[in-house]
Amino acid sequence: MSAKSVPNPAAAGDAPIGPLPQGLSGFLARVADRASNSADRRDLPFHEEISAAWADAPPTLLADLHSDTLLWGVDPWERRSTGHMDVPRLFDARVGLQVFGGPTWTPLPMKNAERNLCVSCDSIDQSNALFPSQWIDRVRRSKSALRRRRAFRLAERFHQMLLKDEEAQLRPIYTARDLDGLRSANRDAAASRAAPLGVMLSLEGLHWIEPDAPPSLVREEVSALRAAGYRMIAPTHRFSNGLSGASEDCQGRRGLSPSGRAFLHAC
Repeated sequence: MSAKSVPNPAAAGDAPIGPLPQGLSGFLARVADRASNSADRRDLPFHEEISAAWADAPPTLLADLHSDTLLWGVDPWERRSTGHMDVPRLFDARVGLQVFGGPTWTPLPMKNAERNLCVSCDSIDQSNALFPSQWIDRVRRSKSALRRRRAFRLAERFHQMLLKDEEAQLRPIYTARDLDGLRSANRDAAASRAAPLGVMLSLEGLHWIEPDAPPSLVREEVSALRAAGYRMIAPTHRFSNGLSGASEDCQGRRGLSPSGRAFLHAC
């Protein structure tokens, strides 16, 4: 599937969401990115054994499985000297596959009864600061609806990144065949800057589904996320939600809910 044929994620959501944040919102997003993601720009050497292995047989696919770049609302095609990452720097590093994560809820750590730092669904959601336009929606939408909408907003940013790829340098990964093709292309262009960059979209937790949601609703949500381009989906992320317990949650751990089991079957 080519980048130009990717379905618009807004079709799976409830309304078009619009471009990357502009004006004051865009400025605040860029400041937050720089403040949260400070880069070490020293040219550090690889470990000797890794360098030797690279010289003898360059890896066919160098993969990074997590980047929050879409969250910050910055243009991933714009080369920057600060912040999390950008597409030009990925090509410089000869990365073969980049997975873009989609966090829709990032609670501020708090102290529990034992005075240990942990996270909880009762904590302040730091992501609110990165989606200022949603403050208008808070009057007429529930928190669950806003988090769902946020997931499709991140998918739309992924889609926009693909549409800006005028020279077909990116290869969206939607199927196992896409991944096999990417590996073959990187093998043929080993150690070459001409090798394509595979990109894939992942979601860090379905935080808007209730524990007793009907299985049909869970299947519909998974299908909508798949239509929007998501190919990796975690039921939770750090804290417990309606699908399952999580390792860091302040209220302790628990297993899958009925909705969580329906989610795994749907995936």
